[in-house]
Amino acid sequence: NIDSMPVGEALGSGKRSAVRKDAMTEKVCRRCKGNVFVFETAPVLSIVQEVDRFGRGFWEFESGLSGSGGRWTMGRAWAYVYTRIAARSLMLSFLSPFEEAVPLGLTVSAYDEGMDDFRILKAFAFGGRKGARSKFEAAFDFVPGRLYRIQIDSPVFVPDEASHSGATRRLGI
Repeated sequence: NIDSMPVGEALGSGKRSAVRKDAMTEKVCRRCKGNVFVFETAPVLSIVQEVDRFGRGFWEFESGLSGSGGRWTMGRAWAYVYTRIAARSLMLSFLSPFEEAVPLGLTVSAYDEGMDDFRILKAFAFGGRKGARSKFEAAFDFVPGRLYRIQIDSPVFVPDEASHSGATRRLGI
């Protein structure tokens, strides 16, 4: 507790050193302007940087979702991704409760230090097949060492209204 320890002890502490080395491993440091940042710190061992940790707008992980696990969105959800490898596309794997004609959206923004905010770089429209796991590949050049926000937009539904399941959460894709 920094309030009850001498300043010299706080500055020389192992905890401070660890936070200085990788602040994103600390929960309190991942919170900025009301958003939760979740960054993977394990080494990237392949040509794929998987994004399976999400910040705002996603429900908790459900192990049985679509047979392999996943998270529902709340209609608008985003993940903050610090890219560690160059990538030419983003592959989104999702389960859609909506008919094919229902528009879904994906927006890629990058952090702009001058604006101190995220600037939209590219937006995509896509769809999925109702009740089926679908994939959408968005062509985009990701630059290593850059902070991106990947936003997913979809309509919402309440499971109880369709199947009387008792689930009253508002869900998206």
